[in-house]
Amino acid sequence: MIKKILLALAIAILCRTVAAQPKHLVRGGVQFGFDLPTCQKDFGNHFNIEQSLNFEIGAFCRVGRHLYGQVGLYYFVNKMQVFNADTAINFTSAVELGQLNVPMWIGYAFFWNKVSLRLAVGAQYRGIVRLSNNKIEFNKDQVRLHNGDAMAGIGIDISNLSLDISYRKAFKSLGKTADSRYFHDVVNLSIGVVF
Repeated sequence: MIKKILLALAIAILCRTVAAQPKHLVRGGVQFGFDLPTCQKDFGNHFNIEQSLNFEIGAFCRVGRHLYGQVGLYYFVNKMQVFNADTAINFTSAVELGQLNVPMWIGYAFFWNKVSLRLAVGAQYRGIVRLSNNKIEFNKDQVRLHNGDAMAGIGIDISNLSLDISYRKAFKSLGKTADSRYFHDVVNLSIGVVF
């Protein structure tokens, strides 16, 4: 918990420190996004995923005009229907993962009046902070609590409105077992407000 507080504080200090720069070089914002999973494979021999709904909400700080860097802090929720792969005791259970995401982007923006088109690549740290109780006894011992993604995306800013689409490819599977194939790869669609 202390690490999470220190990370949030570091991002806040970074945004405040660079806020003294000219306004067009430093921008902050809030975003809300949905993830469309591209990998619905199983966690291993014991659990399979039936369906998944993912969304996130958070804030970011962007520094630079044409060439820019962006860092954010988001709370991500992954709601899944997971079922036991053993047909002798076949039943499903709702499982909800909560995690803190820290995406870091580097990109380039093209400007036309109050419209900008952004292209970016980056990496993201993901840390699981919550796993709901469930009927299939799926717990934190069976998942990687720390993981990461490689990311590529495109975005458009129209005045203060920000629209983004990105692809996020996980470095490792979510399950710890060697046969886990749930990599949590997603296409992210988000909308935000830039200050």
